[in-house]
Amino acid sequence: MRGALLTLLAAVFLSGLLGCSQRQDGGSIDAAELPGEIVQQRAATQLAARQALKRNEPTQILFGDLHVHTTFSPDAFITAMPLSGGNGLAPPAVACDFARYCSAVDFWSINDHAEGITPQRWRDTKDVILQCNAVAGDPDNPDVVAFLGWEWSQVSTESSTHFGHKNVVLLDTADELVPKRAIAAPRDKLNKAPMPRVAQWLMALRDFGNREFYLGIDRYYQEIAETPLCAVDVDTRELPENCLEVAPTPRELFSKLEQWGVDSLVIPHGNAWGMKTPPGTRFDKQLNLSYHDPKRQTLFEVF
Repeated sequence: MRGALLTLLAAVFLSGLLGCSQRQDGGSIDAAELPGEIVQQRAATQLAARQALKRNEPTQILFGDLHVHTTFSPDAFITAMPLSGGNGLAPPAVACDFARYCSAVDFWSINDHAEGITPQRWRDTKDVILQCNAVAGDPDNPDVVAFLGWEWSQVSTESSTHFGHKNVVLLDTADELVPKRAIAAPRDKLNKAPMPRVAQWLMALRDFGNREFYLGIDRYYQEIAETPLCAVDVDTRELPENCLEVAPTPRELFSKLEQWGVDSLVIPHGNAWGMKTPPGTRFDKQLNLSYHDPKRQTLFEVF
């Protein structure tokens, strides 16, 4: 009798804990403008850069980051656990505020791993980017420009079929001018939490102040698991919004972007480093027209 009562009390307690769990959304942007002295400091940096290059004409030198992740990316999400040394959730709105108030960049793009961008996360991402630009001040001289995008994160155990990662950066942000979905590479094992639910509960009890994070782990991965794969061999514009679209090769990624007809920049990286890059991997196979788009793939990210 006593054991049953303790079990019941434990179940009620854990149910209460689970009631605290909330889905991670895009977050809220700080709408405060940059202080005038910071704007002046940036103008002085621009002038110093022109002088260093011995260019007196009104050349504008801009600094930016075209590879920004948030905890909408599965790897960033799980490593954000406070108990493992992470800082907790950092959704897209945090990236906007960091770009504006901390990093001093002129522009940035959001590039979360498409394999974890569910339909709702894509809607949240688009909304945050629109908000970020809406509070940027003078449209002719914004304090920061935010670009919409994602990362196509492909890996293979065979060097002949390993292409690495590519950041897709879109020029436009209006809903009618951007793809309805981020386009992912084929990836398994992202639809299940990397730890059992009991472990999540125990971590929530141990780090009670951050319990919402641990109790949201299952929900985070369940959202991915509940997103069906899009049909193959269908024009990307005819697919429903509530599916995960996959492009197995760079050629198929470029073909889908071509179908959308949107202005985009594709930046390769991660082709010859990391735990999952097979021996013998070479980048030159991506420079033939089978896997290369000279209109979009004009920049390369070097680590």
